[in-house]
Amino acid sequence: MKAFNALRHPLAALSLAVGAATLALPLAAQTRASDAPPVAAATASRTFHHAQGQTTIAAVPQRIAVLDLAALDILDGLGVEVAGVPTLEAQYWPDYLKKYSTSQFTPVGDLFQPDLEALKKLQPDLVILGGRSASKFQEVSAIAPTIDLSSGSTAFVPTVAQNILLLGRILNREPQASERAESLLRQVRELHAPARA
Repeated sequence: MKAFNALRHPLAALSLAVGAATLALPLAAQTRASDAPPVAAATASRTFHHAQGQTTIAAVPQRIAVLDLAALDILDGLGVEVAGVPTLEAQYWPDYLKKYSTSQFTPVGDLFQPDLEALKKLQPDLVILGGRSASKFQEVSAIAPTIDLSSGSTAFVPTVAQNILLLGRILNREPQASERAESLLRQVRELHAPARA
C-alpha cells in the first residue's frame, strides 16, 4: 500500500517528531463512540466532533470544499473526490497534490482566507478548514456544514490519525481510513525505533 503522503513532505516529517512521544496511546482510545453510527444510518444526519466543537452533516457529503493541504492529502489518500480547493502558486503545491492546481477544481480561497462568494456559488455539503483557515470557521459554517481539522504542534501524529478516522466516518470509508491511520502510526513507530534502541 502507498505510504501516507504527508510523510513524504519535509514539514510533515519534522512535525512527526513533535508528536512521537504520544504514540503509546491506543488508537482506539482516540475515537468517539458517539461519532460511529450504525451502518444502516449512513445516509441519516450525524453529528461529528472536531477542533471547534461539533457539526451535524445531513448525509454522506458528495460536494466537498477543502482549505487545508493536510486534509486534502487525507482525502486524496482515501480516494475521495473534492470540488473546491485552495488557491496556491504552483511552486507551493507538494508534488503528490499538484493535480489539484488545475482548472478541474474550483478555487475557494487561499489557506488563510476562504472566498465566501466562491463557496456560496459552489454550494458544498461539507467544507474542511485547517490551522491557517480555522479563524474563519463561523463565517464559513454559515454557508455550509464545516469542520476544523487543525492539528497544532502538540500530539501531532495522534491528531492526524484522529482526523483520518473522522473523515473515514463522515465519508463512509471507515475501512480505508483505519488502514491509513494504522499505516501512519506504524511508519512513525518504525521511524523512531532506532532512537529508542
